Amino acid sequence: MLDAFARHLSFIYHTIPSSLFAILFFQWKNCHNCKQYYRNDLALDLADEFESYIVTKYPGCPCFKLEGLYLKIVVIYTSKLFMTPVERTKAKKIAKRAVSTFHRIPSPQPQSLRILSYTYNLLGELYLEEEKKESYEVALEWFEKDLVVSTTLGEEIDSAKNNIERAKAAYEGRNQYIHKGSTFEDLEDSLGEKRETYLLEVKKYGEEKTISSGMNLCHALKVACHTIEAQRLATKLVSVSRQIHGEDHAVTKETEEFLSRVKRRYVAFLAKRQIFEAIRYEEGDNKLVIQGPLQTQLGVDWHKQRNIEAEETFTIPTYSGYTIIPGTPVSCHSLEGELSPLNGKIGEIRPNEGNKAHDWGIGAKIHFEDEDVKPIPFDERHVRIVFELP
Repeated sequence: MLDAFARHLSFIYHTIPSSLFAILFFQWKNCHNCKQYYRNDLALDLADEFESYIVTKYPGCPCFKLEGLYLKIVVIYTSKLFMTPVERTKAKKIAKRAVSTFHRIPSPQPQSLRILSYTYNLLGELYLEEEKKESYEVALEWFEKDLVVSTTLGEEIDSAKNNIERAKAAYEGRNQYIHKGSTFEDLEDSLGEKRETYLLEVKKYGEEKTISSGMNLCHALKVACHTIEAQRLATKLVSVSRQIHGEDHAVTKETEEFLSRVKRRYVAFLAKRQIFEAIRYEEGDNKLVIQGPLQTQLGVDWHKQRNIEAEETFTIPTYSGYTIIPGTPVSCHSLEGELSPLNGKIGEIRPNEGNKAHDWGIGAKIHFEDEDVKPIPFDERHVRIVFELP
C-alpha cells in the first residue's frame, strides 16, 4: 500500500524537473504524517521498491541508479540502531555497489558527488563499528576519501575531518567522540549552536517532528559533561516518541537506549586505570556498591565494549581511592562557611575548561543546575553521587 502511494506521488513529482529527486526521494524515505524516517523492515522494503522503480523508469542511466542505491544507504544509516555482522556485511556490499555505480557515470554532477561522499562516510562508520584495529585502519581510508570529495565539492569539511580524527582515536585506544586537540571550552562553545538549532527546529516543526535533532543535542551534551541537561532532554524525547511512534518503534528504542546509558554513574581507580559502574549507596552513604571492572581502557568509549558477564559486584567504603568520573551528577554536603548554602544543591562535575578533552587533569569544578550559582572546586569529600534526578 505504501509503495503504491509513493509510486503515485513519484509519478506526479517526476514531471517537475527541479524537484525530480529532492521531492520524489522524500516520498519513499519519510512518513507522511510525522515526517520522521521510515524504520526497520518497512524502510528496507520501500528502499528495494524505490530501486526497482528507478531501474524501470530510467533504465541504463547510472546516475539515476545511484539515486536508487542512495535510499538504501540512507535507510542503513537510519533504520537500524544496532547491526548484526550479517547486516553489516550486506550494508557494505550495497555501499560498494554505489561506489562502483558512481564510477560508471561519465560526467558526475554535484548531486552524485554528494552521494559518493555520503557513501564513503557510511563505509567508514561500518568499519568503525567492528571495533577491530585493522577495521579502524580501513575506516580511516574511507573517511579520507570522503574528505577528498567534500573538498572537491567546496562544501563544509569539518565533519569529514572529525570522522578522520575519530578513526585515529579508535586506533590509538582513545575516546573516538572527543577530539585529541579539543578542550572542554571548545565543546562548550559548540553547544550553543546546537541548542539554538534544536530550539529553532522545535519552534518551526514542533517537538514530535524534531526527535532526531533532539538526540543529536543529547549526544553533544553528554560528551561535554552536561549530563543533567542531556538526561532531562532525553527523558522528554522518550515520552514524545512513545506518544507519536509507540513503544516498539526504532526511534523510541534509540531514545530509550540513550536514556539508559546517560543515567549510569561511573567511578575510576586512576592508579589501576579501571572503571566501575556505581550502583547505589548503602549504610546511609558510608558504603558504595560498584560493578566492574569494565573491560576497557580508561578514556575509551566503554559503553560499546562492555561485557557485563565478566564483571563482579563489590561494596567498598565511600572515598576509598576512586574518582567520580566527570559529567556525573552530584549533590553537595558538609560544606561550611560561605559555601554552606550550597549543601543539598545538585550539579555535575566538569573538567577545567582549559584541559584537553581527552585528559581530565586537575581543577575540576561542580557546575550547578541553577545557572545563577557560580561553580565551585570539586572535592570528593563534599559530594554524593545523584543516582536519580528529582
